[in-house]
Amino acid sequence: MANVCTYGRFTHAIVRGVPTSFGRGGEDRAEEGAEPAAAAATVDLAKAQRQFGVLTGALRQKVGLQLIEIPPDPELPDSWRVEDVAVIQGDTALITRPFRLQRRAEAEAVRRVVSELSLTVVEMGAAEEGGATLEGSDVLFTGREFFVGISDHTNYRGAEVLADTFRRQETERQETERQETQRQETQRQETQRQETERQETQETQRQGDRRPRDRRPRDRRPRDRRPRDRRPRDRETGDPETGDPETGDPETGDPETGDRETGDPETGRQETQRQGDRRPRDGRPRDGRPRDRETGDPETGDPETGRQETQRQGDRRPRDGRPRDRENQRPSERAASPSHSSLPDFAVSTVPVCGGARLKNICSMGGPDTIVISNSDGAKKTLRMMEQLTDHRYEVLAVPEDAAANCIYVRGANQRDFLLHRPAEECPESMEALQKLQDYTFLPTACSEAAKLGANLSSLCLLVNRKHTYF
Repeated sequence: MANVCTYGRFTHAIVRGVPTSFGRGGEDRAEEGAEPAAAAATVDLAKAQRQFGVLTGALRQKVGLQLIEIPPDPELPDSWRVEDVAVIQGDTALITRPFRLQRRAEAEAVRRVVSELSLTVVEMGAAEEGGATLEGSDVLFTGREFFVGISDHTNYRGAEVLADTFRRQETERQETERQETQRQETQRQETQRQETERQETQETQRQGDRRPRDRRPRDRRPRDRRPRDRRPRDRETGDPETGDPETGDPETGDPETGDRETGDPETGRQETQRQGDRRPRDGRPRDGRPRDRETGDPETGDPETGRQETQRQGDRRPRDGRPRDRENQRPSERAASPSHSSLPDFAVSTVPVCGGARLKNICSMGGPDTIVISNSDGAKKTLRMMEQLTDHRYEVLAVPEDAAANCIYVRGANQRDFLLHRPAEECPESMEALQKLQDYTFLPTACSEAAKLGANLSSLCLLVNRKHTYF
């Protein structure tokens, strides 16, 4: 699927209280996965409620999740097993169809809660004709794929419904998120463009305000009160210094021509004109480069080449003074947003449950890419099948006891790893194996009374992530 959540990041936990009818619905406890001796044992209601309180306290106070507790219903003695009636991944909640008809009424309260969390709710009721059954305790989500255990409670048709549901919902959500991302990016670029234009306009206005009106003549040059040839004249006659009142000719003193040293009036005019061409008002050549004294061209000596070179240099100097290359583009313009199609889909694989009534009775996730599994022969067969079907590599932590294989892993605040597990009183031989998980905060949580009915720690809660973190 498009969005792969970092496994273990959750924000909410949904639980349901232990009813006073706890244990009365398990007429077929051996079928539910309890040990024969435990199936005949009498459960302790008060102890079960205390153990439930320890679990909810750990989730709320130590792990830091927001706890949503559904009131117990005495009419539904197995309703505390909320994991069985829903499978939640991302923004989608699949309301399952438990194998036992008496348990299907448990889904109504869970449906209301996930709807209030703004999750997309999908019902399995439309698949009744196909005989699909699915319970959440047979579904193991690793963060990369789903494993569905084929057991007495879940069949192949139920696994197909799960695969179709999450593939369809995630594909639609993926497309919606892609369109929303594109819309936000377009809006952001338009906002930046408008802001840039506004700043440029303000800067132009500020520069105009710093140039006060010039009260001098429009050409901003003082008028020349001397004669046009700008040479001092005789005070008595008003003629130039030659002192000739009739002509006022230059120093050549030639009253007929008034020529300069060349004596050629035509040549004198051309020389003056060329000098004027090479001396514009700012005193520099027109393109700002030294020119050849003979031709007036740039140093190349070729006026056409000089103009092209100047033009090319001008093309490389835009108005902002920076080169027109991609280095000056904003990062959002240089790098396109990643394509949603580059992210993988979640595979759904079915595996037989060997050695247990449900898949999560023999294995669970002990962390990202870490599977905790029982060391029994049946669990080993299931693990071999999982390894053959997966395209990913997982670390496997084997524990001697089946009950220890069911844990609850949560990635808490400040990147802390929490692991809720059965205490040493219930699984004494597995504590040493669990300690191999380094830098974990271990939270021993008793579950002996629920285990008598074939349940485990994960059966008592549904974990939801409403702040998705993707990689």
